[in-house]
Amino acid sequence: PGTTRDVVRASTAVGGWLLQMADTAGVRVSTDPLETAGIERTMLSAEGADVVLHVVDASQPLNAGDLALAGQFSEAIIVLNKCDLPMNREVLNHWPDALPISTITSQGLAPLLEVISRKIMRRSPAPDVIIPVTPRQVGLLKGLLDSLRTDDIARFRSQQHELCHGPASR
Repeated sequence: PGTTRDVVRASTAVGGWLLQMADTAGVRVSTDPLETAGIERTMLSAEGADVVLHVVDASQPLNAGDLALAGQFSEAIIVLNKCDLPMNREVLNHWPDALPISTITSQGLAPLLEVISRKIMRRSPAPDVIIPVTPRQVGLLKGLLDSLRTDDIARFRSQQHELCHGPASR
């Protein structure tokens, strides 16, 4: 028991969009200084996020931390985890539109990804905006900009070719 103190980060693609995900500490009332620091980092991460998943253990009774967090982040997607276990009626009644999932069986994962994709698409750029999606592309674009700033036309052309056609064969 206790709160995760580290932020676990991972990347994935949903609906063709690269997502940087962060699994943070749960939110609850605590007097432990380390736990409190983890909770503060959670709140900061959530405030800067494009999409917030509020994951609730649906097999347990409602708690004050879940209710407070849901009130603070009204745009959050409420996810009821552990739907493979008997679910607490109070939780189901409080969040009737929440998405039930099981991390054990993967039940409910497809609908969750669809909801995330729809939220992302609401914030997506105009159709004519090109967005780099890989670290390699981002690096090449930064290199192109640097080449322009330093008038290094040969380097610019080389990086431009690599960006559009891939690395030169050796």
